[in-house]
Amino acid sequence: MTMNHRTSANHRLSRHSEIWRSLQLGLAVWLIIWCSSPALAQDNAIDGSSDLSLHVGYLLPNQIPGVTEIMPVFGARYATPFLGTMGEFAFGNTHAEGVDFTTFSAGARVDLPEIDQFVGFVTAGFDFHWYIPNGSTSRQTETGFHLGTGLMVRAVESLWLRSDIKLMAQPGTALYIGFGVMFRPESTTSP
Repeated sequence: MTMNHRTSANHRLSRHSEIWRSLQLGLAVWLIIWCSSPALAQDNAIDGSSDLSLHVGYLLPNQIPGVTEIMPVFGARYATPFLGTMGEFAFGNTHAEGVDFTTFSAGARVDLPEIDQFVGFVTAGFDFHWYIPNGSTSRQTETGFHLGTGLMVRAVESLWLRSDIKLMAQPGTALYIGFGVMFRPESTTSP
């Protein structure tokens, strides 16, 4: 066995153990959020309303082959009450820096109690990435997960402003920082 082959094998083993640790951490956070969600939902008096948001922001990729530059992202989200949380389905897309990167996400959002029209939240879920790296012509698919947090503030009766920060794992890691508007028809309580 040559030194290069041994180094390559050690790198693969190291990478697999890093992925496994990330997956364990993500599942632990998901479990904590899911277990605490009934108590938070009672405090928040979720009124059964769904919401729709449009967002823009930046994706800061790290260790994603062929995706090295900070990219602008636009997208949309739909959330609906689900098992004491808000089930959230999202789409994000960018065509910049020679990269075509699309992400579909599904997860849970737990809204924290409202304080002076501000509502904090935590989110966790799974991602499906479909992208063409810089310098390539073939699409690649990867699955991963995300953990995030953010803040929402009511602008008018059914319009909220929302900010997000989301850490995504696999492929590599990426940080999404975004802002947007959220529409919640006939909302009488916090989201």
